[in-house]
Amino acid sequence: MVGGDLGGGPGMMLHWDGETLCREPDVTDRALWWIHGHSAGEWFAVGENGTVLRSIDGTRSRIDAPTDATLFGVWASEEELWVAGGHVGGGLNDGEIWRWNGVHWDAIETGLPGVIFKVWDGWFVGQDVSYRWNGTTLEPMESAGRLLTVRGRGEDDVWAVGGLTGPLVVQHKDGAWVEQDTSGLDQPINGIWTDEGEDIWVAGNYGTMAHWDGTRWLRPSEPLTTDHLHAVWQHGEETWWLGGDLFSVGDNHGIVLRHGERALRPELVECTD
Repeated sequence: MVGGDLGGGPGMMLHWDGETLCREPDVTDRALWWIHGHSAGEWFAVGENGTVLRSIDGTRSRIDAPTDATLFGVWASEEELWVAGGHVGGGLNDGEIWRWNGVHWDAIETGLPGVIFKVWDGWFVGQDVSYRWNGTTLEPMESAGRLLTVRGRGEDDVWAVGGLTGPLVVQHKDGAWVEQDTSGLDQPINGIWTDEGEDIWVAGNYGTMAHWDGTRWLRPSEPLTTDHLHAVWQHGEETWWLGGDLFSVGDNHGIVLRHGERALRPELVECTD
């Protein structure tokens, strides 16, 4: 799990080994926004000012993209690495998509008309823009609104979430985004997790945590926090939500929530190795 001080860094990581949750501070000089790997021994984390941290079998290095944009999303496969982001604020709202070929970075697109927030297996979503990589070029798709995270259960079953003043959940069908039922959700959605044959899990503002079982959205009877949740991920039989004070200034903190078969609230300790 990655995060950090959104006021300019540093970045940090949290490690979970099934029993202990530990914090590794100052892992980068800038805050980190997302992490992804295609195998147990290799992962990539991205963040502010083009930061790209790579770990291969425990050995870390920096392969920063040549940009000052914040990288909000990363997707790694055996063949290639994709990162996406852009500039937010200061009169700017543009997007960038970069690809690492193992030796150098290629700028697939810069100056896009909206920030790109996430990438999943050739699908890119952002601020009123979305694209699909067809293996050769980037194809623009009809906008579905402000989409923050994308994830699929298969090539023809891709979901994305977002919203500005309320929840937005869309599914890609027949070449277009189709809005899905959000009954029971009342806040913008920031994160989604699913996989082949799995339910849909979402994270959103003011403690929104829920999952779609194919019929309805299931939620806690009362919110467990009023903080905004940015990401949700399933790990084994457990589901984890992460977030904090994403949109405030001067109260920089994070929060981690967990759902599993066993009741467990591990103490957060400093990592020792």
